[in-house]
Amino acid sequence: MRRISLIDLIRFFAAIMVVYVHTASFRFIKDPANCEYFHFHSSFIFVELFLLISGYFTANHFSKTLNNDDTLEKKSKISLKYTWCKFKVLIPYCLFSIFLTATINVIWEPGNLKGILLSTIPETLLIAPQNLLVVPLWYLVMLLLFFPVFSIICQSKNKTFISIITAIVFVFFYSNFTHIYNSGMFGDYARIIMGLMSGRLLYYLVIVIKKINFSLFGRILINIITFFALIILVKLLWAPEIISIIRYPEMTVAMIMFIVLLALILSGQTILSKIQFSFFVLLGKLSLPIYIMHWPVIQLIIRLWPNKDLNTQIVILYITTIAISVSTYAIIELLKIRGPSLQKIFIKNSEDVS
Repeated sequence: MRRISLIDLIRFFAAIMVVYVHTASFRFIKDPANCEYFHFHSSFIFVELFLLISGYFTANHFSKTLNNDDTLEKKSKISLKYTWCKFKVLIPYCLFSIFLTATINVIWEPGNLKGILLSTIPETLLIAPQNLLVVPLWYLVMLLLFFPVFSIICQSKNKTFISIITAIVFVFFYSNFTHIYNSGMFGDYARIIMGLMSGRLLYYLVIVIKKINFSLFGRILINIITFFALIILVKLLWAPEIISIIRYPEMTVAMIMFIVLLALILSGQTILSKIQFSFFVLLGKLSLPIYIMHWPVIQLIIRLWPNKDLNTQIVILYITTIAISVSTYAIIELLKIRGPSLQKIFIKNSEDVS
């Protein structure tokens, strides 16, 4: 499948928006009396965009490798192997983020060393979905728990039945997003499950759109719908609100707009699908590192410059987080390339010594 680099740009933008809302949220928690009004207060919904894209590409992967004769045991092994391949690349970023956050907390709260260490150990193993030292890791912890099950579902033969059930649940789920979002760990699990399943639904919607032979008028109409959906989405999330005021019904429409945009772009039927820049691919690869690495930077900025205005804090945060993410990514990629060579050199030197 031809890579659509615009999807990588969307992933990067989603990470940037989540970082933005986390900064404002953290500021509100620390000092609710002085929290400014700010735009895009509902940008936490971009976590759902990550899930939609992950669900889509997972469904696409297994549609190409599906063997209906495979037993449940074999499908389970395939799912676990696929999950490990997807998550192992994120481990260095998670460990580095946990280390930085723990260090910052120990420096500013030396009396809480025991509590910090007790929360760091299970978090390092990615087995603590709540009370996390690095709060954004809730997404990866819960995704890791459900992803093997989702991979098995993607290998199921009952495609139509599961898609119909998912569509029905989608309407119920996002029309009751207020209660689900506020229901603690259950709500977090529900968001992960529904986001991935919606991504699977998106995959089959893209297949349907690809099969349609649109006329010139139809293509023009699709491009109009694409830009109209984009305008609605920006309008929904733009409204300036204080962090304590969240209008969840808008999230239902936002999710529908996400699906419409992604379906039209991924199907290749819109002019936006033709945009191809290799730089966008790099930005897409940086999206999850930025999401993982931004939390210790937030904590450092809030402690060093607590009285700076929100916009200044966000600019400092973006520059620092992107710099750390790019540096870490470059080091990890270099080790991937040079690792085998360095290992051979080390083994050869050891043999020479012996």
